[in-house]
Amino acid sequence: MVLRTVYISPTIDDELRDQAFKLHTSKNDLIRKYIELGMAANKQKKPSVVGAAVGHKPVAAKKAKLKAAPK
Repeated sequence: MVLRTVYISPTIDDELRDQAFKLHTSKNDLIRKYIELGMAANKQKKPSVVGAAVGHKPVAAKKAKLKAAPK
């Protein structure tokens, strides 16, 4: 496993705690499972739609911007 640090809202943390308690598991296990499910769902969608959902520009737009930047 690889250690990553992420920041989540207190509301999400509370929801994770409640779900973990009900499912008799840890918040870490739930987070890993939700990441896996989210990544699997993203494979079903167009990258530009997924990127927009998290505030990113489509890859093609980034590449065009990089090419236009002076050296």
